Amino acid sequence: MERVKLVSLPTSKNWTFGLGDIEKLIFMLIDSPGVMCRQSCVRQMFASRACRKSL
Repeated sequence: MERVKLVSLPTSKNWTFGLGDIEKLIFMLIDSPGVMCRQSCVRQMFASRACRKSL
């Protein structure tokens, strides 16, 4: 396993991803290399944006 250094928490507009989100993403990438990994919180963020744009 390689080391990962988190310098700051990633954000996307009003969403801030926590340390737990980053850990889940790292494990998803380890378990499924070469596959597009997208957590449920990211899917929720995209759905929320799409819903707002449709109004």
